[in-house]
Amino acid sequence: MADSFSSGTTYYNKVKAEDWAGNVSPVSLSDGIVVDTSGPQLVNQLYMSTTELIQNPSFETDTYTVSAAVCDGSDPTSWSLNADGCVKLQMSSAPIAAHDSQYILMSGDLSQTVSVTSGGLYRLEIKVGYPQVLDDHHKAIDGYVSLGLDSHAFHLDPDKCEGRCEIETENSILWNTLTFYHTAVSNSLTVVIGTRFTTSDMRLAVDAVSLVRVYYSQQFSGQPVEPSTETTALFLPHWSSVNSVWHFEDPQTVIVDYMWAVGTIPGGTQLQNFVSVGKLNHGVAANLALTHNATVYVTVVATNLAGLTTKVNLNPVIVDMTGPEILDLSDSSGLDIDYQTSYTIAANWAIRDNESNTDHCVWAIGSIPGGYDVKIFESLPALASYSVSHGVNSVDYPAPYKFYTTVRCYNTLGLFTVAYTNGVTVVSPNRNDGIQSMQILADSSTYRFASDQCLTTSDNIRLKWDLEQTDTLIKKYKFGVRDLTPDPEYLVTVNCTDDNALVNGTSFNDTSLNITSDNSTSYLCNCTYENMTIAGNLTEGENGTGSFCIATTWLTNTSAIDRTVTERMSPESDFPLFAASLHDVSVITSRNVSISVTPVDIFDAEMQGQDSMVIVSPPGPQIVGGMVIPDSNLTSTNLTVDWTGVFSSYWSDLVYEVTVGSKIGASNIVQWQETTDTTMTLELSNSEVKEFNLSLVITAYDQCGLYNTYNSELFPINLP
Repeated sequence: MADSFSSGTTYYNKVKAEDWAGNVSPVSLSDGIVVDTSGPQLVNQLYMSTTELIQNPSFETDTYTVSAAVCDGSDPTSWSLNADGCVKLQMSSAPIAAHDSQYILMSGDLSQTVSVTSGGLYRLEIKVGYPQVLDDHHKAIDGYVSLGLDSHAFHLDPDKCEGRCEIETENSILWNTLTFYHTAVSNSLTVVIGTRFTTSDMRLAVDAVSLVRVYYSQQFSGQPVEPSTETTALFLPHWSSVNSVWHFEDPQTVIVDYMWAVGTIPGGTQLQNFVSVGKLNHGVAANLALTHNATVYVTVVATNLAGLTTKVNLNPVIVDMTGPEILDLSDSSGLDIDYQTSYTIAANWAIRDNESNTDHCVWAIGSIPGGYDVKIFESLPALASYSVSHGVNSVDYPAPYKFYTTVRCYNTLGLFTVAYTNGVTVVSPNRNDGIQSMQILADSSTYRFASDQCLTTSDNIRLKWDLEQTDTLIKKYKFGVRDLTPDPEYLVTVNCTDDNALVNGTSFNDTSLNITSDNSTSYLCNCTYENMTIAGNLTEGENGTGSFCIATTWLTNTSAIDRTVTERMSPESDFPLFAASLHDVSVITSRNVSISVTPVDIFDAEMQGQDSMVIVSPPGPQIVGGMVIPDSNLTSTNLTVDWTGVFSSYWSDLVYEVTVGSKIGASNIVQWQETTDTTMTLELSNSEVKEFNLSLVITAYDQCGLYNTYNSELFPINLP
């Protein structure tokens, strides 16, 4: 007999018998034995068929109709429901479904039979979860999936996703991904999805059911490739589940058993001890207590018929209890904006998930944060960053209208994050709005209000204005103060005798004239001065010593007055202003100034503004003379008093307040009577005496509210 045998070689035993008589029996041959010295080996990679065997896999074939019934009256196309079961087709514009826009709620058994190849390996993937809206009496889900005679139980979060499936005021579905493998034993396979109870107390959300054939070697070009091991999980703070799949092969002997364990270190069993699953190449461990960012290790031991084993550590999985991070979500394709004139609504953002890979994002446009009434959610593939846009009908959303972009991003674990922009307002590009009127609020040191033509303070300006349209288009205001006092003029006399003097159109040096002092003939000439041509007269020099041109003109001294324009910008605000105070302006008294206010819109363009001219308060009325004392002997009971020339003022329209009494400080005849005239006729017929003295107190007020008071001397009056 040989000392060693070659692994993988089949050896046979031959036996024959011979008796004492020398008779020999026919040779008998054993069925052979395969020599196997190595354990099972992991398959390098899987090749997936592109042919989907399930009909109506995401329940999009049937048309959704709104109904208050708990169950639909018919089964989904290509599916069969048991007699006690219940199924309800669901649809939402929000990204509720795991695939496309429709999914089902079911209880009982839902099945479909498909054609397969006997001996072929098939992969079933299914998305399951709790309904979007749960009744108070809804039970924790216990479900199962059957592939032929193989049945696999699964359990969902016993807390029924409470606190994890809410997005603002709207619930969502946290989809669990379940993966199972099955080797067909005939040419047909019945797939069953079921729940433990067949009442509304336990309804299961189902979507994206997929069954494809799997090969260990490439069958055709372009066939999708998958790794030979895969671990999917759902991590929640109070409950987690791990679903692992592995693929081994052994060319020599049959694999008879798989054991798998889950731990927090490579090869560890801290979370689940080694459990045998027989010949199944997948396992589910649920109700695990994990922490965010921890690492989960799955270990698989494969045993063949020869008793040889192979131990493999699957790729570790980082515990992720958070959805992807949505970064820098902005209105527009660049930096965030608050206003625009275009009805193309754009947004951009970046995505990051340090623990898991991003699966996809969806985005929508609404009239409120999180809304999707303008544009329903659209799915986008996994990218590092996104830039999207959508045209909106201006007729449906007249300007100004504010739009919000909402983004939801999902990782490969099914966890999601929602974010929305602060909104962008579309405004009309053709606006005539702005400031309709403006008023300068004058301060007066007396009870008499100053006119709006007068600025009573030289360092503080108060103003208010009215807007034609009160909305948030105005970002800030520009205020301006400018001196309008006329520039002074001065006389310039030019004496020119060189070539720049022209006499009647002829150069001065080319003009031969004999002009005497008594010559009455006038010759016009022109001189050039600082690039100006000035008209003048040709004049004879003293003692007949020749002629020269003398030209005169008035020029303006543009540098005599400071023309500095004071410009100030208000702080940016989301709300329009209607009044302002400008401090520390320091304008010069007795000067005419222009005060302006101009709105600046959100595009930094100036809108319609207003300005007003005022005079910075000149000195108040001055007493420059005395009142003419009337004749004391009256011919009637009427007395006319005249204070013309008593006051001098910048203003020509003073207001006078007159008080008349029979003694100094008295007001028994006239008290605080106002007039704009410089004379007043007093009626003295009511006087009980014929001889008395009069005293006048006259206060003059100007447009700025400034005043001065004149007190007359006592003068006698004799009534007739």
